[in-house]
Amino acid sequence: MIWTCAHTCLALRGTVAAFGLGFVFGPLIGGVLSRISPEAPFFFAAAMAAANATALYFLLPESLSHENRSEARRGGIAQLLEESGSWQLGAVLATYFFATVSFAMMTATFSLFAAHRFGFDAWHTGLLFGYVGVIGAVIQGGLLGRLVKLFGDKPLVVTGTAIFAASVCYFPLGHTVASLIIASTGIAVGNSLLTPTLNGLASKSVKASRQGRVLGLMASVASLARIIGPVLGGTLLGLDSDSSAHYGRTPYWTSSAIMLIALGLAFTVRTGEENAQPAARQIEPEGRA
Repeated sequence: MIWTCAHTCLALRGTVAAFGLGFVFGPLIGGVLSRISPEAPFFFAAAMAAANATALYFLLPESLSHENRSEARRGGIAQLLEESGSWQLGAVLATYFFATVSFAMMTATFSLFAAHRFGFDAWHTGLLFGYVGVIGAVIQGGLLGRLVKLFGDKPLVVTGTAIFAASVCYFPLGHTVASLIIASTGIAVGNSLLTPTLNGLASKSVKASRQGRVLGLMASVASLARIIGPVLGGTLLGLDSDSSAHYGRTPYWTSSAIMLIALGLAFTVRTGEENAQPAARQIEPEGRA
């Protein structure tokens, strides 16, 4: 079977949907195991990771042909940026970085915030994260492909970023569980529209032989963001007084501001159709001549 760009994007959405399902069951399992002992979820996660690595090594087939493998070794990041256009891949990477920093700030500080504001324990936190995962799995696994066909990639990135920024800004303003669920719903919807669509745009920006390298670059950017986000979020949460009604505003409003940076960058991302229009205008005078 010859895979087209559409097949690749569909596979990416399926992968992200699988991640969403993991986000459903992971917190729920963690919440159940935490009732056995605080250490039980960590030992279970380590065992799952070891089993996953073993299965990948023995069962996962090589997907990159020898021809594409030799071609993919040539060139580096600079060549990827040049191939995708002077700004296209850079804009996608920058948007993804700031969006992931914002999301990591929220997830890293949520358990402390929810325990302080609502008295949540590990079980309740797991239930809420499971709810967020269900929304993500539904959108990414069933609705996202149709939404991309209806509206296109860029509008979904912009919409998802805006929804996330508004939701995380509202997060510390609510003082009821209902308000927490509303904000969490917005965060789940925004992130589900944003993350897989950005990965799809990144894969579309280069030819097939370089898509693996681009997705690896996206993963590296996300890993860096997941280092910075929790450190920044935890530091900012420490600045808020435990006795204050405003507890949580500093990290979450900063997270919202960072997501607004991502929103500004998202407007500069060019889709394949937008890239084709300038090229068509350049060719048109030659055709007339």
